[in-house]
Amino acid sequence: MADIAVREPPRSLEAERSVLGSVLIKPSVIDSVGLELQVDDFVLPAHREIFDAMLAIARRDRTVDVVVLADELKSREMLKRLEGGEGYLLKLANETPTAENIAQYVAIVKERSQLRRVIATCLDTASRAYGSTEVAALLDEHAGQMLKISTGLGSDLVPIAELTDPLMEEFENRFLKSKAGESSVTGIKTGITRLDVITAGLQPEQVITIAGDTGGGKTALAMQIATNCAEDPEGVAIVFNLEMSRAELGEREFVHVSRLNSQKLKHGALDHDDFKRLHGTKHKIDAMPLYLEKKVDSMRLIEARCRRLRAKYPNKKKVLGVLDTLQLMGNSGPKDNRAREIGMISKWVKRMAGSLGMTWIMVSQLNREGAKAKKDKEGNVLPPTIHDLKESGDIEQDSDIILLTHNPDEIPEGDVDLYLGKHRNGRRARIRVHWSGKTYRFSDPEIDMGPPPEDRRYVD
Repeated sequence: MADIAVREPPRSLEAERSVLGSVLIKPSVIDSVGLELQVDDFVLPAHREIFDAMLAIARRDRTVDVVVLADELKSREMLKRLEGGEGYLLKLANETPTAENIAQYVAIVKERSQLRRVIATCLDTASRAYGSTEVAALLDEHAGQMLKISTGLGSDLVPIAELTDPLMEEFENRFLKSKAGESSVTGIKTGITRLDVITAGLQPEQVITIAGDTGGGKTALAMQIATNCAEDPEGVAIVFNLEMSRAELGEREFVHVSRLNSQKLKHGALDHDDFKRLHGTKHKIDAMPLYLEKKVDSMRLIEARCRRLRAKYPNKKKVLGVLDTLQLMGNSGPKDNRAREIGMISKWVKRMAGSLGMTWIMVSQLNREGAKAKKDKEGNVLPPTIHDLKESGDIEQDSDIILLTHNPDEIPEGDVDLYLGKHRNGRRARIRVHWSGKTYRFSDPEIDMGPPPEDRRYVD
């Protein structure tokens, strides 16, 4: 025991300095680093203070550089306590070999932090064992602490009995709605009857991925669902679009809600009735709690805005976030690390869905070979599958529902296929839908043969 007491705890100050230096060299890596490391993972107090200041700067959507960081530390009265002051920050950047190895530096810091926690837990257990007679309880608690260290998750057990009362209340509500002839769709509606019947709507804490061919209407479908949510008295929606400006999205929203031909609106070929419809549409849109955010590429900023939205509408039961397009988020590493980076963003969205009680839609690109490149023997373009999702298998893993649009000929108007490629709580399906490119709208097919036999008993 005496030998253990004088040993230096596991640490790598070189790796800690390299993590901080990498952020100063390449500020865009702060989001990925912030997802992997916590302030307490750094052993040196000065490094903890520097990292905490970096995270605070990133949350305000500012670039983390030496000047901004020094100013932040000065405002906290920490710069004067830092040996070397601003010179230490310059030294961090200058002595870091390369920011491209950031993942390795982070892994070392995280590993040493876990080892320190293991040692502390074991020493605490050993100390308590001397005066304890409850062996089973002590072992269970020790095992729980070890599990928490290895997974980063809490070890508290939640009995299913805590769920039964609220579930019974929910079952009763569904029964009463059914008896009253109300719709069985409890979540956010997509506007496509058969899809809503199968899923019962998009539910809180679910992550939905929409992917498809170029020109297949991915953004249109995501915006349609966001509009449906905002029109619901219980709903609010926020859209982060990394390709289009707010003005472009706003114009699309006018087209979708008014059902005016987008080309007529674009070229100003409008008559008196069209303007009357536009004025009516304006009043509808003005009443919607729908937020179109400017281009952002920081998950921390996105989460901060979502928390603000949640605080603004604490009683809303249907809160939807849209991230369009997933693959345009960030670019903090070399190309061979893009799959890992996209996977981390996907997991961040999954975590936000749970912690904020939100429904999330991620719009995703397809691999090049999955977009109109695969054909059958007759030369027909094969529909995309969930394996065609671009850059990361984590998207498939983190999604509760995956919708794949399929319009290989890019027809501007007509019936096309929508594939429910993954449904964690139900079955998959091929759904025929009507696509109207001129109004950016998906709806039930023009020639509706009715739902297949297995769906009929669920339709009101």
